[in-house]
Amino acid sequence: MLFRIFHKQTGPHSINEPRENIFWLSRPLKEYERFPHITLPSPKPIKSTFNDLLSQRASQRDFEPREQVKLESLSDILFSGMGIIKEKKGVRRHHPSGGGLYPLECYIAAYRIESLPSGVYHYEPAHHTLSDLSAIADISDISRSLIKGAVPGGDNPAAVLFLTGVWGRSYHKYGEFAYRLALLEAGHMAQNMVLAATARDVKCCPSGGFYAEKVSRALDITHDAEDTIYSLYMGM
Repeated sequence: MLFRIFHKQTGPHSINEPRENIFWLSRPLKEYERFPHITLPSPKPIKSTFNDLLSQRASQRDFEPREQVKLESLSDILFSGMGIIKEKKGVRRHHPSGGGLYPLECYIAAYRIESLPSGVYHYEPAHHTLSDLSAIADISDISRSLIKGAVPGGDNPAAVLFLTGVWGRSYHKYGEFAYRLALLEAGHMAQNMVLAATARDVKCCPSGGFYAEKVSRALDITHDAEDTIYSLYMGM
């Protein structure tokens, strides 16, 4: 099967295989310095017990078409997924990452977020801010990139979060194995976001239901260095 062949080709053995000398060595964080920035509310501690969150977590998609998600809730969800924790010995995040290289980025298609204009944004964890990408990204293009029926009943999300992989952050160390590691990391991050959404009474449904190339074009990441790999639908 092709799946098995691809799985073998991207295995840990590829770490020591020769690889192309390419331009993929990327900055550890992606920032849109020339675009307007929106400071998010400071994240609040989650008081729910871990057992409660696990038992209450469920893929929910019956979003109310007129209900808004609070900006504070979005802030908590993004911080739980990608936020940076500063410590005396340096920084870390809430999820494990191969080699501590953190190859993922997060974009938000915001339809009904309280106090946030409808549009496309990029989350910048170093400053806990959103970059407004309206100059290069159209939310209507994002909407046309979602596969109809991929999330049954989820036709009216308040927001869709897209996780992308910036391959160059891990490729220089892990070769083709970097691909597997990025997918695993997306799962770690998405689960943290889902549990945070559960704690804030925000309905959430992870999904692969989008046309990746169309989403990438809408986000202006059409080069080979970055690809969309996962999405999370959210609403009330």
